[in-house]
Amino acid sequence: MAATLRRLATVTALVVAAPAAAAAQPGPAPGSRAWVESLKAEWSRPVGGKTRLVGVEEYGRCSVFVDSGVVQVVAPSGDISWSWSFSKISKYINPRAVAVSHDCGAIAFVGDASYKYVWIVDRAGASASVKSAATPANVEFDRAGMFVAVGTYAGSLQLYSRNGTLQWDRPTKASIVQGIAFSDDNQHIRFKDWSGSGVVSAAGHVEWSEPAPAVSEDEPAPAPSDYRWQIAVSDDGRRKWLRGEDVIDCVDEHGTVLARINAAPSVRGVKVSRDFCQVMVVTEKALHPVSVERYEVPAPCGK
Repeated sequence: MAATLRRLATVTALVVAAPAAAAAQPGPAPGSRAWVESLKAEWSRPVGGKTRLVGVEEYGRCSVFVDSGVVQVVAPSGDISWSWSFSKISKYINPRAVAVSHDCGAIAFVGDASYKYVWIVDRAGASASVKSAATPANVEFDRAGMFVAVGTYAGSLQLYSRNGTLQWDRPTKASIVQGIAFSDDNQHIRFKDWSGSGVVSAAGHVEWSEPAPAVSEDEPAPAPSDYRWQIAVSDDGRRKWLRGEDVIDCVDEHGTVLARINAAPSVRGVKVSRDFCQVMVVTEKALHPVSVERYEVPAPCGK
């Protein structure tokens, strides 16, 4: 159990860089950065208007876009693997939090804070729509792609089978259940977010949960550094992706730069695969996303 929770304490899913919520991290000492050539994007996908990047598989096996009423599951090459047109079903469907199974053969999503339904769809076109008494906030597939965990705005965690059958519904001490991830052995579900955290077994036993800790106004400000915030930490804790003023760096535990991506101030978000081998960068202009670039990361950063 301790080993499971230790793994769960690291990055177990793709992490979006959010400046307002992420804490600044100390950068390497002056002069310790090794010079590295900036990585070049494998492809760039223009977005904007109604197009949104809404999800990425944990290891970057596929990404998910919403484009004019259609969900698109996109391969690492940039090609569309399969799609599902939800606008033909209902004008009220608006995918917000989207999960994709690890084989990229199914998606599950919830809408905004007023939408009561959870949708589960596979590439063959089969779909299940489930109405929840508590408004869904977050969703995640288990590692076998057979079950879907749903966190709610009422602070509960639910588990559904892939066909939409409810397995269990458990209250927690969190105000909202978000940041859901399954353990590597698929036996536990962890959730952690600003609104609370906890661990529930796959069988539905709440092992522990707690509300978000209060933030003290007397807490000291983070120390100044070369980097503005931390994006992702590797499972072994020895590598990090950090955002600088005009770069996104992968550094080791000594602060040596292992890989670098040039990043203009207009970069809105970054998603890093769990193995650190892929990075997706979302760029915006005038507060609207305009492109998504995909980078392949070589060793020693990517493994």
